[in-house]
Amino acid sequence: MKTKRIIAFLLTLIMILGVMPVSSFANDDYAGNEIIASVAIESDYSGKGYKVSISDKTITLKVPSSDAGKSIDPNAILAFKYETGVVNPVVSYSKSTVKVDEDAATNVTLTILYGKNLNSYSDYKVSIVVDETIVSDADLAVLADSTGKAVTATLINKIFKSYDDVEYISILGAPKAVKFVLSGSYVDTNASGSSAVLIESAKFDKLYAVPLVAKGTQTFAITAYDEDEDKLGTEVFTVEVVATEKKSDTLAELSYTVEPGKSFTLVTNDINTKFKAVTGENFAYATFTLPATLYGSLQYDEKAISTTDEFVRMASSSISSEKLLSKLVFVPSATYTGTLTLNYTAYNEDEDVSCTGKINITYKKTVKVTFTDVKSTDYFYETVSWAVNNGITTGTTATTFSPKTICTRAQILTFMWRSAGSPSSTITNKFTDVKSSAYYYKAVLWAAEKGIIDMPVTSGKLNPDATISRSDVVTYLYKMAGSPSVTKSNTFTDVPSTAPYASAVAWAVGKGITTGTSATKFTPAQKCDRAQIVTFLYRYYEE
Repeated sequence: MKTKRIIAFLLTLIMILGVMPVSSFANDDYAGNEIIASVAIESDYSGKGYKVSISDKTITLKVPSSDAGKSIDPNAILAFKYETGVVNPVVSYSKSTVKVDEDAATNVTLTILYGKNLNSYSDYKVSIVVDETIVSDADLAVLADSTGKAVTATLINKIFKSYDDVEYISILGAPKAVKFVLSGSYVDTNASGSSAVLIESAKFDKLYAVPLVAKGTQTFAITAYDEDEDKLGTEVFTVEVVATEKKSDTLAELSYTVEPGKSFTLVTNDINTKFKAVTGENFAYATFTLPATLYGSLQYDEKAISTTDEFVRMASSSISSEKLLSKLVFVPSATYTGTLTLNYTAYNEDEDVSCTGKINITYKKTVKVTFTDVKSTDYFYETVSWAVNNGITTGTTATTFSPKTICTRAQILTFMWRSAGSPSSTITNKFTDVKSSAYYYKAVLWAAEKGIIDMPVTSGKLNPDATISRSDVVTYLYKMAGSPSVTKSNTFTDVPSTAPYASAVAWAVGKGITTGTSATKFTPAQKCDRAQIVTFLYRYYEE
């Protein structure tokens, strides 16, 4: 699938005219303009060998060798007459040629004077029609580099719009820079170089161009026929394949935790968010490296994928056979423990931007909670299990969790630090009661650096063993979230709007972290126990 690039046909049109009465030519020397001139002989001599051919705005006149039995000098053109009040369409002439002005008025009739002198001459009347039409940008494009990949080439029907009765076309020559395919098959050429099968006009929208090189120029011709397969004319094209500049970048890493042996579906929106943050646009499709069998496998429809498989963000149609990224599944090994880094590349629609990214997948086996003081019917059963399995806390003993034990400031900061991935910090400790040997030392420095608590300017105390209240907990979580703006105020009667924790309470309620102790009370001074703390944290991450 790769998106399919614009085709550009830099039009160089040459129409070779046979015996008149009517012939036409096109010229694209002028940006955006196409000059079409028609020439018709109006004298009785048109059927007696009078011939006209056109090339690059120059009309070449060949005078018949005799006129009613009289000998005529074919190079004896003397002058041209034209209607008064119109622009003279003749730029210059010499002997038997006349060059037409592209800005000439339409429907100009010239009288060609020829002979030995102006006192003794014969004339032919020639009607010249100069018709200026605008060529839209859609008719002028660029065939970007997509070597070996079909790109839409539906300009053919536009190119031949000046012909009234085109039923078929054939392509002359086998271009080195580009070939054509029709409905997925290359257009065959015969020994003489023209296409072996005439292509019906009804199939123009199924005709595609395939660049064969990254860049290069090739000239070829397309001939149009009517329904009787009589030739209408030939257009000569110069196609330039231009290598496009491709941009690449690196995306921010993604991280997931999986259970060994349990399938995990990759999150399309997560990849798109990272791609859009760098490029400003959505990604179209992505490819993936394959993990070693030690780690597991990437599967689509329960089959292992290959590195060439492309997974689209959105299918192009309801009946598309494209592979959706939302159905790509990673099946982790049931025995491996540790972290796997999975590499991928995402592309935009035009394929001129590609970004590489990494997905860190950590294997973590779920441990069943067996604490004697945590029952499956307790409201905190699931949150205690989550906290233990994510390394946020263990029990107070091998068999107890102590859910009703009131939490201290050191404990909640440690829980929060571990939930954030136990990050390091560079801030200098100025708490006199926080020793470097304390289990909560790194957590306190992280919290101070994060702005969750205030570090003293010179020295001061944290009081790590002080118990924590409900207002303290929501304030810490609110600051960990970056103190976002709150549009809705709380309605608790015991939370004044001037309270320093008022915004934190309103935010926590809005996020579903807590609902209060009743419909009208928040009870901000109530102490928090271990079960409540892990429940607040769980809701913070799972909301």
